[in-house]
Amino acid sequence: HDYFVEKHSNIDAIKVVWNEDERAINVIDEQTDALGHGTAISSIIDRYTHEPILMINFTDSDDEIDTLLLIHTLQFVYEYVSGDILNLSLGVPNCEEKEQLYDICKKLTDKGFIIVSALGALSYPASFDCVIGVLTGELCFSVNDFEYFENDIVNLGASGLSQRLPWKGDHEFRIISGNSLSCAYVSGKIIQLLHNE
Repeated sequence: HDYFVEKHSNIDAIKVVWNEDERAINVIDEQTDALGHGTAISSIIDRYTHEPILMINFTDSDDEIDTLLLIHTLQFVYEYVSGDILNLSLGVPNCEEKEQLYDICKKLTDKGFIIVSALGALSYPASFDCVIGVLTGELCFSVNDFEYFENDIVNLGASGLSQRLPWKGDHEFRIISGNSLSCAYVSGKIIQLLHNE
C-alpha cells in the first residue's frame, strides 16, 4: 500500500485498467501507486487543500501513455466524479486520437471542471484551448512563484525544479523535477483560490 495515501484521509486512490474482453474499463479500489508519480503529485496538491483528492492510476509503467485509456478514464471522470479541478500531470506528444481527447476535455470543462495539464514540447491535452497548459517557469524558483504567458498553448509556469517528495512505498522519498510538478502547484493554487484556503 501507499503510505502517503493511507496517511491522508482526504486522498483516495483508484486504478483504471482496460478489459479487452468487455471492451471497457474496470475501476479497482486500489491504494497502491506502482510508479510513485501519483503519490508525489498528490502530496503537492494536498498542501493546498483539505478537500477530497482522488488519485487515478491508469499506468504501471513509464512507457508512453495509452491515449485511448486516457480518454476512457476521462469519460469515467465525466460520468462519475464531481469536483472543481482535474490535474493531469501528464502529456501525450503523439496523439492520433486528438479529436476524441479534445471532445472529452471540452465536455469536462463544460461540466465545470478546470483542467490543468503538464506540457511537454507540444503535448496533449495541455495544448488544447479548454485546458490550462503548464510548464516549469524560468522565473519560478520557489513553490510560490508563478508565471503567466500570453500564448495559445502555454498558459502558466510554476516551480518544477528538483524537490524531495513522497514516492511509492513506506516512507520513501525521491528527488524529482519536471513539468508534472509545475502542473500540481498550479492546480493546488487554483484550489486554494477557489476555496479561499
